[in-house]
Amino acid sequence: MKNKHYKMIAIIIPVLMLLMAILPSCDSPKKKAIIILPGILASGLYDTSSGEPLWDPFTSNIEFSYYINHSGKLNISADDLQPFIEEAFPLIEDIILQTDESILKRVAVDEDGVPLTDIVAAANMTFDNPTRLRYGIFNCCTEMYNELNNRYGSKAEVVVFNYDWRLDNRDNADALETFINENGYEEITILAHSMGGDVASIYLAKSEENRKKVNCFTTYDTPYFGAVMALEVLENMEGMVDSVLETVAGIDIVSSYLDSLYPGCQPGFGMTQLRNVLMEDFIPLLNIPSLYQLLPSPELLSSGHFYNNWTWENYEQQTSFIKVNDSYISTKNELLDFYKSRDWAYKDDDTLKAVMSGLDDYWNSMYVEVDGKMVHSTSLVNTHYFVGINYSTSSSVNYTASTDSLGAPIMSTAVWNFTGESSTLGDGTVLAYSSIANNPLTASNVHIVENADHFDVAIPFEAMVADETYSFLDDIIFD
Repeated sequence: MKNKHYKMIAIIIPVLMLLMAILPSCDSPKKKAIIILPGILASGLYDTSSGEPLWDPFTSNIEFSYYINHSGKLNISADDLQPFIEEAFPLIEDIILQTDESILKRVAVDEDGVPLTDIVAAANMTFDNPTRLRYGIFNCCTEMYNELNNRYGSKAEVVVFNYDWRLDNRDNADALETFINENGYEEITILAHSMGGDVASIYLAKSEENRKKVNCFTTYDTPYFGAVMALEVLENMEGMVDSVLETVAGIDIVSSYLDSLYPGCQPGFGMTQLRNVLMEDFIPLLNIPSLYQLLPSPELLSSGHFYNNWTWENYEQQTSFIKVNDSYISTKNELLDFYKSRDWAYKDDDTLKAVMSGLDDYWNSMYVEVDGKMVHSTSLVNTHYFVGINYSTSSSVNYTASTDSLGAPIMSTAVWNFTGESSTLGDGTVLAYSSIANNPLTASNVHIVENADHFDVAIPFEAMVADETYSFLDDIIFD
């Protein structure tokens, strides 16, 4: 009997050893994901203490493209408000009366852009109050999600990665990395709109391990080199508020409601109070680091839009997106010095804001050293760039400044004179050369979308860019 056992063991052990050698070499299916990243302000946020939606607090089914026009401004009328007016008015009342329930109070940040409360979080793919918040605010990524899920859902898990857009983009890149690793995704496809592409490019730059997971990275008007519009916003914060109020003031039902909160006061008093509150509670929200990180960078200075060098006629021209008196700012050091001369770069105690002191480090966070040279992370993976054009896009901001004894401008005295140049080689928000990260506009992986604004190029996905996206994604996903 013992001999039989020994013989059996002698047979089993070699078989087990053979299996152990074979099994690790067998390729198990990799866990795949298609990850969608929204742009700045477009991720849905909720209150973790109550579970209630916070950024986009409406339960009605609101469509982004219906309420936001081509210039990114509110496009609503009294009729548009009717479906959710019962929800809107209490929210407005909380804002104007500055209650603890005010959205602006709950998403508030300090002068360095650090959130004042810890109750806010980005909605993930299980959030259902309402479900649409998991697809970004006002259904901004719903169409892209549905189209990709219908086409590729059997091959990969399709998800929207909402992130807290108030934070430093590097923090959100860390969060993206954690999300991918914790879910065990081994092969990923990323599609990102606007600033979402900046977050993802920092994720790519963090490690070769991250880059090896990405089979395709597709961005839609991502401002890799920043946007002149961000500079305009910081220089004219009050103008941004007044632009919103101009729209609201044209809706009689809202104006009347605001006045009803102040019985006995003159007509229009409610609107005046709303402006005062927005100046007090909304303007500080613009301290978010991500806004400053959208400032146009030195790389944009050296892009084809601002630097031309035709050796065949020995011609060289350097312009810039900043002009002070009659001089263009044309170097990285000049640019940093100029930014640090602005009032908005400082806190009330006259110390430099953290995001401004680390701006150069932020710009470098999208780059990887390869053979002694710094290259943009998107050049190290299979990247496709979608670029909307034929919309007037700010390409420079002009300033007037006092001069010193030598006639040089004193940057700290520079005042934006509300003039500047514009170009149709952009989507109304981002210049084309900023969204292609040093690639030629004629490159095969650059996809020009004619007559498309910053939202057209991604949000109405099926009508504008789906077929072109599928033309290269099909081969990757169905491989």
